[in-house]
Amino acid sequence: MKHKIDLSILKLLEKPVPSHVVELHRTLTSHGFQCHLVGGCVRDLLLGRKVQDVDITTDARPEDVVRIFRRTVPTGLQHGTVTVLFDSHPYEVTTYRTESEYTDARRPDRIEYASTLEEDLSRRDFTINALALNPATGELIDEFDGQADLERRIIRTIGRPEDRFFEDGLRPVRACRFRATLGFRIEKETHDAMLREDVRSRMKGVAIERFSDELWKGLKASHPSPMFEAMQEADLLSIFVPCATSQPVSFLESLNAFADPVFRMALWLDRASSEPERCAKHLRLSGAVIKRIVLYGALFRLLESFDGDSIVALEDAQKAALEKSRWRRLLGRFKKELRGEGDPAPALFLEAASAFINETAVTLPHFSGNPIDVDADRPARPQSGGIVAERLTAHYDWMMRSLATEPLLITDLAINGNDLQQLGFRGAELGALLQLLLDRIHIDPSLNTKEWLLEEVERQRKS
Repeated sequence: MKHKIDLSILKLLEKPVPSHVVELHRTLTSHGFQCHLVGGCVRDLLLGRKVQDVDITTDARPEDVVRIFRRTVPTGLQHGTVTVLFDSHPYEVTTYRTESEYTDARRPDRIEYASTLEEDLSRRDFTINALALNPATGELIDEFDGQADLERRIIRTIGRPEDRFFEDGLRPVRACRFRATLGFRIEKETHDAMLREDVRSRMKGVAIERFSDELWKGLKASHPSPMFEAMQEADLLSIFVPCATSQPVSFLESLNAFADPVFRMALWLDRASSEPERCAKHLRLSGAVIKRIVLYGALFRLLESFDGDSIVALEDAQKAALEKSRWRRLLGRFKKELRGEGDPAPALFLEAASAFINETAVTLPHFSGNPIDVDADRPARPQSGGIVAERLTAHYDWMMRSLATEPLLITDLAINGNDLQQLGFRGAELGALLQLLLDRIHIDPSLNTKEWLLEEVERQRKS
């Protein structure tokens, strides 16, 4: 089925992409080939969404594309894809393809070139992704009623869903991810196919890295909770993340309050897994991300014990000082490990802590011990939320001041290793002494003077 589309939608392509697309089309067609925008970029244009990346399909073979364009990179010749460069902007140009069986549930046994655009579209996963647009004429090629499914806001496979899922075991996960990124619902037959044992068996062959990539894309959506809900409804976690358990919808919806996808991941793993770090490693997350997840976990543990007796309101001065020292140790780890020693306060940590305090007021079930009620927009606040939120806000203000002004790391001390070496300290003894001094300063930062620290060194030498 073909329709005419108003080409003004191309203004949704980020500049200079529209002019580059026109030039790509002109160059290919002037050499006798076809050229269409295809897949997700067409879907998003029709939905009125901004588009950063475009995929282009053509009947030109890869060797033709390399011959026709001045600057190309052979990024995916085995898949029929050549990257064309315009002003250093990369555009993937892929030859029409038809694919054979997927014996490993991940990739086709072989890729053969198709002779028509219709053949190429028929191999794709969902109807809403099987759309092609001629950027010069506005002609929309829609062989599988994808435009109607966009209007109905449903995710439906092309043909029998079990056939599409047998071809690539990641496609059920993609359907769940689209629930978050698009806000669509999964069509019943498509959903039911996810529950078939033969389909689930095929999913087990998917590399965990591919699953994690889809998970990240969903976590970056404005509302990631529908993805988790869909994965739980289809029991996909037991296949891909057996170390994580299903969670109440109320908790999943609370993830929507936070902007940082790593913080969302950390919060989900902290609630869904008894060993978040091990689960993060199972997902093959990067070392930097795992480090942040571990640090956020430490933050959760301290917030877990934080109640109406805010440390800023404790009457026992000694207890308050010890409590603050615990927080300073954690703040020091964030300052050192997330941004490097001596750098300003880590913005990501501050954003996460601020969101936690201002958006939820410790209503998350892991911290309160009870599921939370939610309305259509946001988690409900507890009855005592006003008092708790006020004290948490005061605590957050203190954290910000501490990160910006207080001595949190050994490098913040008023003395350094050279000073101790002049006093005869060496090696492990020197390092242990610096740590002991920092522990003292964490309890009372006002003592961070060279005079007091040297006096403490002498006291330690005599003890």
